[in-house]
Amino acid sequence: MLELSSMTRFPNLEQLKDPEDRKLRINEAEAAVGLLSYIIKDYANDVAEIEKQRAAIQAQAAQSAAIRRFKDDLDSLKNRFLDLQSETDVHARGYAFESLLADLFLLYDFEPRVAYSISIEQIDGSFTFDTDDYIIEVRWRAAPSDRGDGDIFAKKVERKGKNAVGLFVSVNGFTEPFKQAFRESTPFISMDGADLYTVLDSRVRLDDLIRAKKRHANETGSCYLPASQVVG
Repeated sequence: MLELSSMTRFPNLEQLKDPEDRKLRINEAEAAVGLLSYIIKDYANDVAEIEKQRAAIQAQAAQSAAIRRFKDDLDSLKNRFLDLQSETDVHARGYAFESLLADLFLLYDFEPRVAYSISIEQIDGSFTFDTDDYIIEVRWRAAPSDRGDGDIFAKKVERKGKNAVGLFVSVNGFTEPFKQAFRESTPFISMDGADLYTVLDSRVRLDDLIRAKKRHANETGSCYLPASQVVG
């Protein structure tokens, strides 16, 4: 009935040879369709509302499934990060950690690029976020990253394009001289192991954290903003 009530043309009747008969039949059909539309108007509205509700339920179910998959993937990354704590092969741990970060950036649709080399330097990876291109420095050493490490990375960032930003990831943190050197002017933001775990533990989203760190760097010149201050 819904299909019939939506008819606006009648091809079979339009093929009748007698013009008067054709006109009469088409007028009768149009009147019948009009009457049918009136009769089932409330039913049609009910069907439309049901379809609308069904579509909303399906969209909600799809969104819930996507959230569950995202949480499961994040939990998997967190377990990988915790497993790496006991890795004794420093080089193996470093490569595995770079892969973990790439998977994390991919989970957030950051378009990550794995480590690559150019003629004068090694880049640990890159990604794109909020129209900025980030290059990454990744460190997982026993000691915190020091001022000299920051100076070298700053030069790498400054040699890139005007929209380039750096992200220095140092699992065991940064020395005070590092923080002091880049507290008033910095071409990069920083992230330590505590920051990363806060993301992997679902206490703050990675995109929100990076956006907050970038805003902090723009407003204060400092590369350092702990995730605890963003969450708290």
